Amino acid sequence: MLEAWGMTETCGASTCVPPRKIKPGSIGPAGEHNQMRIEAATGEIQVKGPNVFMGYLNQPEKTAESFTADGWFRTGDVGTVDEDGFYRITDRMKDIIITAGGKNVTPSEFENELKFSPYITDAVVIGDARPYLTVIVMIDQENVEKYAQDNDVPFSNYASLTKAPEVQALIRPRSTASTRNSRGSSRSRSSSCSTRSSRRKTRS
Repeated sequence: MLEAWGMTETCGASTCVPPRKIKPGSIGPAGEHNQMRIEAATGEIQVKGPNVFMGYLNQPEKTAESFTADGWFRTGDVGTVDEDGFYRITDRMKDIIITAGGKNVTPSEFENELKFSPYITDAVVIGDARPYLTVIVMIDQENVEKYAQDNDVPFSNYASLTKAPEVQALIRPRSTASTRNSRGSSRSRSSSCSTRSSRRKTRS
């Protein structure tokens, strides 16, 4: 499967992965019909070329907001580009967290890494306008209960399970390591973790 990327405003694909040089997770290099760049300050992918639209009909203010002073279209996607010119999309501009120190943080990187854990169902990173990041974690009920039973961790209900020191110790290092070790982790000063449980229907 070859990945491509484009928008209505770019009149179709702006990138495409070449068949003889596939990089999983990449959207490929910029097509010959347009130019692409990563804005240094925000990491936003920007496009310029004859395929890019002229503007939104009867919406001059929105059109002005969509282009940089030197004519590059603001896609709203955040990404990276490697030494071969292959782009990857990592997030959306609207989801970027700006800390109290003015640092940009891509929350999806941390959240996706946390969700690789068998003990975590979902995770949400918050920290906009704050001096640190906080991770709200939803534990995987079945796996955490099994862990508790296998390790003689006492609990009487979902709330007590999430508050058990052993469960906190199981989850907290994963959230802390994620925010410290993921790319761009220097953007956060510290992290904390709270756990929430997810009630599931019992099978008869």
